[in-house]
Amino acid sequence: MTSLPVWATVKEAAAAVWLHRWRLLGLAAIPFVLSVAAEVLLTWTVVKLVPSDPAALMMSALDPATLVRSALILEEVQGVPSDVVVVLFIVPCYRLLLSGEKSAWGSGVSRRRVYGSYLAWALFLTIGFVGPSLALALAGDEAVRGFSSFIEVALFCVYAYVTTRLAFVSPMICLGHPWHLRRRWAETRGNVWRLIAVYLVVIVPLFVPMIGALTLWEGFVRSPTDDLMGIVPSEIVFTTVALSASALSVAATVAAQVTLTGADARGMPSGRQSPRRLVEVFD
Repeated sequence: MTSLPVWATVKEAAAAVWLHRWRLLGLAAIPFVLSVAAEVLLTWTVVKLVPSDPAALMMSALDPATLVRSALILEEVQGVPSDVVVVLFIVPCYRLLLSGEKSAWGSGVSRRRVYGSYLAWALFLTIGFVGPSLALALAGDEAVRGFSSFIEVALFCVYAYVTTRLAFVSPMICLGHPWHLRRRWAETRGNVWRLIAVYLVVIVPLFVPMIGALTLWEGFVRSPTDDLMGIVPSEIVFTTVALSASALSVAATVAAQVTLTGADARGMPSGRQSPRRLVEVFD
């Protein structure tokens, strides 16, 4: 069994993103605009649905408990539209790094089939976490809702483990292959914690400064206004960081799969094999 070298994988992922930085910026343009628009609309809806003033909340025409529960539901599903939009960025990212494609799409593979399959996979993973969380938000039992934070943490740990074990499903879908869940599960055996460490190293340095900056923004700018001018900048920053993290995560996944399966991806800095040979090794 091959052990995944964490630091070498991180360096390979960062080098791949830097190598293709201009192409990745071009791929991110449309998903960036669509994602920001979706996030702004849903965030603004949540803000307007539940008044921040307790007196205004009590004077609302709707039952306050109903308003709060509706806001919780919207917050749980808020990320789903942007997750769908990000598929437009992730799929060509995988294809660029795996096969070295410089064009938007290669020949011989159905674009509709690949995007449809990846979207189904992304929704499957999203619903696997959002579904139980949404059920907790809808729960009327106060005892259940009292433990909701603990339950959500436990659900997230299970979700992180399962998605890491199945991390190599995504690149295979983007090459037009079947999911082969059992095979992909076996490929990460013994390297789950190393893979998680890789993802943490490439993601945490991006999100920690962002969280600090957005906390200051929320406290000193957005909260007193709660209008679009307060919401839009924070969503732009969040989407920029999210797409950057997505590119690094894609590169890290490809680098890890290359190491653990013994194949090379032509779009990676260390890639040597042709796309045809790559498909043969991975399939």
